[in-house]
Amino acid sequence: MSTPTGLNREDLAGRQIVIEGSYLLKPAFGIHKLLVGIIDWLADLSADVTVVMPGTPPKTLVRRDGVNYVGLPVLRVGKGLAYEQRSIPKYLKTSSAEVYFAPSNRGVPIAGVRQRTVLMVHDMIPFQGRNGKNLIGHLGLAPNRWSIRSSIRRATRVVTVSASAQSDLALQQHRESILGYVPLSYLGFQMHSRVAAEPYFMFTGGVSPRKNLGPTLEAFGEFHKRHPAFELRITGTSDVGAIINRFGLARLPDGVVLTGRLSNEALIEMVRRSSALVYPSTYEGKGLPIIDALTTARPIICGTGGSQVEVAGTAGIFVDPITPAAILEAMESALNVNLDRYEEFAAAQYRKADGPEWGQGLLEALFA
Repeated sequence: MSTPTGLNREDLAGRQIVIEGSYLLKPAFGIHKLLVGIIDWLADLSADVTVVMPGTPPKTLVRRDGVNYVGLPVLRVGKGLAYEQRSIPKYLKTSSAEVYFAPSNRGVPIAGVRQRTVLMVHDMIPFQGRNGKNLIGHLGLAPNRWSIRSSIRRATRVVTVSASAQSDLALQQHRESILGYVPLSYLGFQMHSRVAAEPYFMFTGGVSPRKNLGPTLEAFGEFHKRHPAFELRITGTSDVGAIINRFGLARLPDGVVLTGRLSNEALIEMVRRSSALVYPSTYEGKGLPIIDALTTARPIICGTGGSQVEVAGTAGIFVDPITPAAILEAMESALNVNLDRYEEFAAAQYRKADGPEWGQGLLEALFA
């Protein structure tokens, strides 16, 4: 990992920081890998790291020197709010740590916190109109939107993981003086050697509306008629009925395979052996699957909203994400990519974003 210019271990030795670690309990989420990378990086710099989380920390968590896991009480009723606004403040009142870091869009307590509070906002989805599965969400009143707004107002410092998210957040919150951009999402990722491509595309967006699985299925249906040996492997779900019902299909197109949820290791290996990642998202705060594809030198079919152009760079095959014809054309284009040349593009784009500046930026956000 990168080391900030001019920093040595003595600068952080013994400095105490508390990190909210709920996403360590959710390995299927991309931010899990990012959070592990942040914790390891701080521990490598000899900081004293305490990770708090709801309930009892599982034994499966990786243990290492300098990192202590603490489980906090969670009430049955309103468990998320009770954990954030009661259990965390109570713990911080007795902690001698100088910094509290919430790397999950929200989690800055309302009161009782004397520590410097640093919030990481990794996307702007909660601010983008209607969201959620129930009436509250469809009316644009999802509670997490207000929780995040409130956390941003209370934070000492806010960092985003893409320049586009920083710009969007500045427009929403008008707190430019506390905003910073640190390309943290590359923590926990590493380049992988390229292997021969197999005849399948990877789709890692699940059934979230903004991932545009519907247009992707329609495009692949036409693609499969031309290339019957190809598959479209969809991760995140194994519920055929849910996909059929959501998109009004009589059945799934031929060649579609549902993998269910995969571990990070299995997902990387499947992307690595694919012919391309198909990820036509409407909006991404960072786009962690795009980084996965960069590290494996796989062609990337993606949208242009949010940070996607910023992250994919010259390695991206950009499409209108809601137009099946555009996705179909991109699938055909992916088959004709010069992979030797493409690997150079992917590696260069990855190195461009994984420079040493992230370390200095994170240190300034946490301790300056």
